[in-house]
Amino acid sequence: MLNAAAPRKKKVRQYIGPLLKHLKNYDNYRIELQNQGGNARAIRQLTSLLNKKFLINSPYETNVMSLTDQQALKKLLNQYDIIFDIRQNRLGMPLYYVCWTYYDYYSNTSLIIDDLYISPDYQFSDERFVKLMYSGHEIWHIRVAPFWDALYEELKKKVIYDAEDRTDAVLTMLGSHILGAAWHSDQMLAVLTARHFGLNHFYQTIELLYLILSGELTQIRNMLDPDILNFFDHIYTNPSVHRFLVSLDTIDGNAISQLPATALNLYQDLNAAFSRFLTTQVSWGFNHHNIALWKVVFGNYYRLDLVAASLSNNEELSKACSILEQRAKDIIEAVF
Repeated sequence: MLNAAAPRKKKVRQYIGPLLKHLKNYDNYRIELQNQGGNARAIRQLTSLLNKKFLINSPYETNVMSLTDQQALKKLLNQYDIIFDIRQNRLGMPLYYVCWTYYDYYSNTSLIIDDLYISPDYQFSDERFVKLMYSGHEIWHIRVAPFWDALYEELKKKVIYDAEDRTDAVLTMLGSHILGAAWHSDQMLAVLTARHFGLNHFYQTIELLYLILSGELTQIRNMLDPDILNFFDHIYTNPSVHRFLVSLDTIDGNAISQLPATALNLYQDLNAAFSRFLTTQVSWGFNHHNIALWKVVFGNYYRLDLVAASLSNNEELSKACSILEQRAKDIIEAVF
């Protein structure tokens, strides 16, 4: 089921076009100022852009807005299920994120379906999630928006007349029932570690086990179709999850009911294997002292790419990666 705003997406894009254009103009000027520097006049020009008025038309009224009218903008966009998020960069300058949302009030699922605008240096520590304000509270949202363009192109190949609406529908189903189960914010440390250290099977296993433990497997089996299976084969490639979803068609009800208990034991094994991995001693720092990997990882959470590059030739770490990857492969096979 789509959110109420979905059938009006094309018109809503037209309504808020001036806002998106103004955000782009502001960011272009801001980034030029940050990179090349400027004087007091340049700062005044930037402030002028923030205060500049622009029009947002709707079927019922014309709204005069500016980027400094934050509450008015948020209230206006919220009626279209659009979130207008503002953050500050290290220099204190505003960064903007405008996105289409979907809320499932029955499962408490909060999804980002489509990105309308992202400031170039607006950062996600894990692109699968973002914490945004909703109903007065900052809550985690699952981001399926990064897949919108690729999925839309795939669906257009099938000559689907309503490819845009179908894209929204597929992403909503994926986010609410499959990715919403396979992804969780408490995975972030393990997932970022897996990505930066090339632990592909470990990453796959995390999502596979979480899907089994958190998903309504019978419901997922009933909703599967070629578009959803193709998503995990060509767009968000996770061979283990794809293989599991395909296998659901051949698993009877009794076997499905036993899967979570099996997955829980395997998850405990995987967690223990990851804990052993983090105790690996690596040479670190100016004096190249041996130190447990977990201290390096926790101390450099937001720059694990630099940590991985620095430790790329560490033999002990390479051995530990191989051991963890092999354990993850064994766990994947144990599921099947």
